[in-house]
Amino acid sequence: MIDFYELLGVKRQATKEEIKNAYRSMVKKYHPDTNKSEEANKIIISLNEAKEVLLDDDKRKEYDVLLDNISHSKQFSNEKSETYYTKTQQYKNDYADVYITKWEFFINYLKNGLDNILKKCIKTILIGINFLSFITIKILFIVLMFLLIIISPLVDYLIGIIMLVALLSLFIMMDNTQPDYVPFLPANIEQFLFFSMLATGIQMMKIFILDKSYNLLAIFQNIEDRIFILILMEI
Repeated sequence: MIDFYELLGVKRQATKEEIKNAYRSMVKKYHPDTNKSEEANKIIISLNEAKEVLLDDDKRKEYDVLLDNISHSKQFSNEKSETYYTKTQQYKNDYADVYITKWEFFINYLKNGLDNILKKCIKTILIGINFLSFITIKILFIVLMFLLIIISPLVDYLIGIIMLVALLSLFIMMDNTQPDYVPFLPANIEQFLFFSMLATGIQMMKIFILDKSYNLLAIFQNIEDRIFILILMEI
């Protein structure tokens, strides 16, 4: 099933006027009279279908429900084959003939968009900032994930040491000079809870980053794309 909103490059809450403008812009790009590529005719058919559905209130409402059901189906499955990342890649592969990247849409906007030069320059700068910000975040995340994979045995060893210290604090570290952070709670119990929570936090961070890395990267990309569309459509 083709995502008509993504095909047109508009958001889910787009008005009929925004949909019409996006449709006209995309038709200019892929009309057979000006675009001789083999997939142009297929794209035009999909664009016409998108316009027919999204400009009809009843058809659009039914389509949105169907799109939500597909989007949320098994999205949070723990199996790698069912991750959000692989579903996105599968969607791109299934609809490679009609799939239009955001950068293709952006280039088309610069060529055929109705905004003046100043507005296009402002949007280009904002999109550049958005791209550089998220590419930095993703690079840092990948580096962190890579480091965690390398030092994973050391992390497990560190967690073991911290838990050992936590247990020892119950019996050995009974120093009355230790500051009492929680009233009515012995200092050794406080130390035990502190070290236990520290070890648990490190373990959870490791599991979260390693096991959810595909989904996290896809989420970062999704947020970046949403801001991308917001810049183009709202400003």
